[in-house]
Amino acid sequence: MRLRRRMIFSAARRSSPDEGAGRQPQQRRQRTAAALAAAAVFAVAAALPLAACGDGADGGGAAKSTAAAAPAGVAGSDGSGRGPYVPAGYDRLVFDADFTEGAPIDWRRWADRMWYGREGDGGDLRVAHEEAPDLWQLSGPVLKLRLRYADGDELRRYVGRSLLSGMLTTDPSLAPSGFATQYGYFEARLKAPRGPGPWPAFWLMPKSNRGRDGGEYAEIDILEMMTSTPDRYWASIHYDHDKTSNKAISLGFRGDEDFHTYAVSWESDFCIFYVDGRETFRTRTPDDLKQPMYIILTMSQGGWDKQNKIGPQTPLPAEFAVDYVRVWKRAE
Repeated sequence: MRLRRRMIFSAARRSSPDEGAGRQPQQRRQRTAAALAAAAVFAVAAALPLAACGDGADGGGAAKSTAAAAPAGVAGSDGSGRGPYVPAGYDRLVFDADFTEGAPIDWRRWADRMWYGREGDGGDLRVAHEEAPDLWQLSGPVLKLRLRYADGDELRRYVGRSLLSGMLTTDPSLAPSGFATQYGYFEARLKAPRGPGPWPAFWLMPKSNRGRDGGEYAEIDILEMMTSTPDRYWASIHYDHDKTSNKAISLGFRGDEDFHTYAVSWESDFCIFYVDGRETFRTRTPDDLKQPMYIILTMSQGGWDKQNKIGPQTPLPAEFAVDYVRVWKRAE
């Protein structure tokens, strides 16, 4: 999500062979400048992937895999305690957030905003959990990050901001017991919200939070979905200011109908993306991504798809359901 402030993300353009990529950096810079200004104001699968769209170009010039076969070494019920989709060799569980009703969110471990403030990517406001706890709804065995319209009192409190959203991050600069690590297998079991309009994402950013003073940005976007097209998602990396390697992937199912696992195996050579244990995309790991990163789950609206707009048919509050988030590392 290009620092998640770059709102008009270039994935759709990069994924279209008919359009050039030259406009993307300018769009990102414009959106970033607008978001920083707002932040200053507020101080706030089971089926196989059927197809992959896009040029998939990366900084290393290597061809991308679009393999749909199960990756070698996917673990099963082998007594290791790993889930069914964790690749062989990832033997150390280093992070486990399993959300359950009756077990409150540990706000020492999680934070409810980004380091640059509370401005969402689609004009939404990421309010404090103390002010709108319903945006983090624990229901049965899952957490629902919600997006809804503000009520009358909230409109006055937030100076007319009409959309409010909930998010989570393990950014150690915000969460006292936050989490960041370098390399590993990051997996979440998720169900996308009904659309059109909502824009859910599961992604990573560097612990260094580079970009605070205009430096380089880096991200790994494990899942982004325009809910106007719930049968596909985007997997991406961003590095070296404005370079992007991404792919739009047809899922073969609707991501808003049931839970599925979305994951990345991030190592020093490659980032390999998976859905339900199936490889969907791989790209070389650039130097900018060779540093500790933390976890982010966001629920915004809009995005780069002009058809992804909240309308009368959009169920609100929209709910991005999270069963668990886990990180595994290779044995040292």
